Amino acid sequence: MPLKGSEHRAIAWRRPRGVSFPRLIELAISRLQQAASQPHSALARALASAVPVHRADGQARRRRLRRDGAANLVTLLSAMLANADLQRGLVAAPVADGGRWERRTWADLDWRAYGPEVPDERSTRRTERHARTAIEAGWIQVVQWRKRNQEGEWRSMPGLKLVSDKLWRLLGLYEQLKTSRKQRDRQRGQDRVRQFTGQVAPAGQARTSARSRPVPAVPAPARTQPRPPPDGGPRAPDEVAQAYLAKIAKMLGR
Repeated sequence: MPLKGSEHRAIAWRRPRGVSFPRLIELAISRLQQAASQPHSALARALASAVPVHRADGQARRRRLRRDGAANLVTLLSAMLANADLQRGLVAAPVADGGRWERRTWADLDWRAYGPEVPDERSTRRTERHARTAIEAGWIQVVQWRKRNQEGEWRSMPGLKLVSDKLWRLLGLYEQLKTSRKQRDRQRGQDRVRQFTGQVAPAGQARTSARSRPVPAVPAPARTQPRPPPDGGPRAPDEVAQAYLAKIAKMLGR
């Protein structure tokens, strides 16, 4: 008979139904899950040995996680990768109306990684503990965010959580990530150029850009002979030049 609460000690990550991820995200999650199932692999040892322990003298050392703790750490990292933007590493989700991205809080990630809380069995302290481990190891970066409200007081907002390149290097996928980001940047630049030149209309609608529309040919105005100046009025530039040349020729005796 299993001990009470033993089913909540190590919780594996469950893929959401009907959700597909980019190829690199799929590959990263699969390597994390493989490390959780093979605790003696190099990746599993690197993940389990990243727990810092701060002593009273100010120095820190590393201790090794137990197998269930390492599995829960892998579950949290998998949930963060599943909710991360591949281009920036931002752990967020796009809003339905196409506006700004909605940042994931630690409570959201706790529910997406381990499911609902179980009274007297599991709480959000597990997520906070493994999040500190990931931050200390440099796999996750957190940027605190504050915003001034209408009363002029600063209010804390959900921090920016970013999957760092160090985690991708640990998984052996950093070079592929760089190639994918370059390709997406190049494609985005080409799309902007096409939209600017009118080759591809925004929002999938065929529109003709103002720059691509044919400009009607405007006939050049007919050249007319300059009018003779009135008595005492200014002369045309050609007449002034001819008079100046005639004066020079007279001085030279020509």
